Amino acid sequence: MTKKIILACSNYYPHSFGGTEVYVESHAKHLQDNGNLVYIITSAPFEQFNEENTVYEDDNLKVCRYEHNATIIFGLHYQKEIRSELIYSKYELNYDISFKNFIKGQPELLNLDVMHIHSFTPTIGVNLFKCILEVNQVMKVITNYHVPLSCPTGTLMRNGKLTECDIKPNLSKCLKCSLKTQKKSPYILARTINLLKLKTNIVPAVFRAKYLINLELEAFKYLKQITSEWWCYSEGIKKVLQLNEISEKNIKMARHGVNDIFLSKNKIEKDKNITIYLFSGRLVKIKGITTLLKAWLKLPIAENKQLWLTANTESDSEEIRALIKVALQRNDIFFIGTKTQKELVDIYAKAHFVVIPSEWYEIGPLVFHEAISQQANIICSNLGGCKELADYYKATSLDFDAGSAHSLAEAIIKSRYSNPTSVKIKTLEEHFQLINE
Repeated sequence: MTKKIILACSNYYPHSFGGTEVYVESHAKHLQDNGNLVYIITSAPFEQFNEENTVYEDDNLKVCRYEHNATIIFGLHYQKEIRSELIYSKYELNYDISFKNFIKGQPELLNLDVMHIHSFTPTIGVNLFKCILEVNQVMKVITNYHVPLSCPTGTLMRNGKLTECDIKPNLSKCLKCSLKTQKKSPYILARTINLLKLKTNIVPAVFRAKYLINLELEAFKYLKQITSEWWCYSEGIKKVLQLNEISEKNIKMARHGVNDIFLSKNKIEKDKNITIYLFSGRLVKIKGITTLLKAWLKLPIAENKQLWLTANTESDSEEIRALIKVALQRNDIFFIGTKTQKELVDIYAKAHFVVIPSEWYEIGPLVFHEAISQQANIICSNLGGCKELADYYKATSLDFDAGSAHSLAEAIIKSRYSNPTSVKIKTLEEHFQLINE
C-alpha cells in the first residue's frame, strides 16, 4: 500500500553536502522505488529563496518549495534572531501558529502516514514535529540517530575530554560536562547557526547553563515520547539508546551501505610510486582537521607521499586558517575542493589511505564504508563509530589516539598499504532492506 512519508533533516542539497544528505537522498529513492510518496523538509539559507518558490511567509517563518532529483523539498528559514532558549529546547511557542499555518496550506503535508526524523535542531525540531503531529494525528514516527541527539554537548564525549560518555544523562552530570566543554555542539551547532544567520550573542548562555541544559534534556525527552522506532548504525549507539531508557525492541541497527556508484568500478588501480592520504570532510575542529594538519606538518616533505583534502581553504577558525596558510607553503598538501558523490568515487579509488581523525563520537561514518569500497585503507581516531568500524574492518584499518598529532604522525609513518579485496560492502539499498526486516 502506498504511504505518504515526510523525511525531516537539518540540511540538504543543493546548499549542503554531507553524509546525512547522502543517506537521506538514498532513503527517499528507496521509499519512492517501493511505491511511496516522499517529501523532504529541511533548513534553507536565504539565498535559496525567490519569488517563484516561496510558498509561505510571515514575520516568523519563510518557506520555499523546490525539487531535487524528482523529490519535492520544503526549505525552512527563520525570519527573526534566534534566542539561546530555542537552540536548546528546539521549541518556541511563538512559532507554533506559523508552522501550523504553513503545514495546513501544503497538500503534500496533509494525511501523512510516516515521519522519518533525520535531525533534531532549532528549525527541524519540536515546533515542526509538534505541528505535523497535530495536523496528522495518526502517523508513525521513526528517528534516525545520525548525530549525538541525546547529548547536550552534541559530542557524546565526557567532561570536555576525548573520552566516550557511558553514563545515563541527567541534569547534574550533563551540566558538569557541558561546563567543561568549550563549545556546545561545535560541528552541528555551527552549521545550524550558519543557516539561521544567528545574530544573538550566545555567550551569556553560560551563566544560565543549568536552565539551558535542562531544556536540552527535556527536548530529547519529547523526541523519545513521539518516536516509536529508532534506527542506528553501530552497536555503540544501540547501547547509548538503551542507556537513554529506549527499549531494545524499538531499536533497529544495521551498518551503513554505500551508494551504488561506489561499487560500479570494475578495476581499481592505485599509483605504486606515490602514496596518497585523503581527508574527506569539513574543515572544522571536531572533524580533527587541526590534529591532521599538525601531524602532517611534523613530517618531512617526501616525494612519494601526498595529503589530499576535499575542501576549499576557507575556515571560520583562526587556528585552522593559520594551519592552512602553513600547509599551502608545502608541495605535498593539496586542497582539491568539495566533491560530489560521483567525483568522490574516483578520488577514493586513487587514495591509498583515508584519514578520519574525528574528535567526537562519529555515529557510523559513511566515509569509512565508502573508502573501504574503493580499496583504501583507513587511519582513524580511536573513538566511537570509527573505533568500532576499525575493529569491524580489521585487516584494513589503523587507529591512533584521538586529538594527538604525535600519535597520528606515528600512524602515518607506520602505515603500509594492503589491498582489502576480500571485504564485502553493502549498498545503501541493501542497508534499507536489512533495517526494514
